[in-house]
Amino acid sequence: MLEVGQIMLERSRTDNQLPPVVCKRDWVMMDFMKLVWQHVAVEHQIDFYADKLCISTKHLSRLVKEVLGKTPHEVICDELIKRATERLDDENISVSQIAEELHFSDQAAFCKFFKKHYAVSPMEYRRKLRMEH
Repeated sequence: MLEVGQIMLERSRTDNQLPPVVCKRDWVMMDFMKLVWQHVAVEHQIDFYADKLCISTKHLSRLVKEVLGKTPHEVICDELIKRATERLDDENISVSQIAEELHFSDQAAFCKFFKKHYAVSPMEYRRKLRMEH
């Protein structure tokens, strides 16, 4: 949520303008980020967030792309990866437990998602962490 405000402020600084006035778009973006933070472990679909915000998925996609330069799907994936890496730091939690906590259909789906976005499997990520410490 803080990231949205920081991005808007940085964009205004590079345009030599005053910080933007908080408008409906900004409130929708802050609400979207808050919803992602609260529900991403359970809800991975853009439809859920658009419904909660009472806007269409198309409108949500346009707003997110305009403000963050990313799609809502990318925002959701980024938060899932962040949470997954935080959980993988704890070696007492199995990969299957993390997959379950983050509501993936199974461990294989989680591993495929993680590898697609992080370029290594969850176990390889853990091994690299151990080697660094």
